Amino acid sequence: MWKCIRCEKENKDTAEICTECGHGRTMDYVQHRTLSKISAKLAKNWKISRNTEKEIEKLNNENRKKIQDLKKKYRQTQLQAKKDATKETPNENRKNAEEVIQKKLSSLRSSVAFMKDEISKEQDEINGLHVVVEEQNKLIEKDIKADKKVTTIAVVIAATIINSLFVYIVYRYMFNGRWTAVEECVNLGNWTTPILIFAIVICDIGWAIDLEERDYLVFDIFVRIIDLLIGRFIGKISYETWKQAKTERDNAQNSIDKKKNEINSIYQKIAPLEKQISKIEGSMSILTDNLSRVLPEHMSEELERWTR
Repeated sequence: MWKCIRCEKENKDTAEICTECGHGRTMDYVQHRTLSKISAKLAKNWKISRNTEKEIEKLNNENRKKIQDLKKKYRQTQLQAKKDATKETPNENRKNAEEVIQKKLSSLRSSVAFMKDEISKEQDEINGLHVVVEEQNKLIEKDIKADKKVTTIAVVIAATIINSLFVYIVYRYMFNGRWTAVEECVNLGNWTTPILIFAIVICDIGWAIDLEERDYLVFDIFVRIIDLLIGRFIGKISYETWKQAKTERDNAQNSIDKKKNEINSIYQKIAPLEKQISKIEGSMSILTDNLSRVLPEHMSEELERWTR
């Protein structure tokens, strides 16, 4: 036996179509008995899927109406819950709003205070580094001044030696080492000696200027010898000490520049926070009124959105 899925009439196994409605055979009786064990709702859906388009449209409309009713009921439930929250405990809701605002302000102020404390620490370190830079600059400047003194002394000594040799050669070989021959040649009477001394001094100055402006290898060696002999007595420092002082000064200056950039970066972070604090403090009453109309669990989100 098999059962028609349209009219549910049982037919003989030899029948290929339903004797009641003429629907074709689709399953045997055993399969139908298995289907009959399925829930009535699923069996109904099975039948409906074989129904006419008109019946299907009718069922769809019913389902749409049920969905709309459920949505409407859900919205009404949410609105009622919100109304109950604000209607039944208005004072408590306002108190919650004030607490949320104060908590937000406290958090912002703590962040600003922490950042300003970081700036203060960075500034203290910068001040300490400035001291290092100044000390090393003084040491380097002292060495520069001492180096100038060494060079000046070397120039004077070298010019005097060169000029003395030149005068000696002239006196020895041109005048045969006789002062009377010099006086006869110059023939200035009593002014001979002062004028010759003046001329020697002028020559010394000329040699000194020439030695300072020109880079003579022999003169450089002479300067180094003078530096080794008297450099330490006039404040000259060793090359290693000078190099170390310069390195420490440059490192300290680089650290100062880096810390200044960090301070500027912190100030850029502080500015929007202080602006947010001012905005909240300036509209405290309005924010409290607005937040008191919101459910407590959404107050923080709404405050963040309004003060953004």
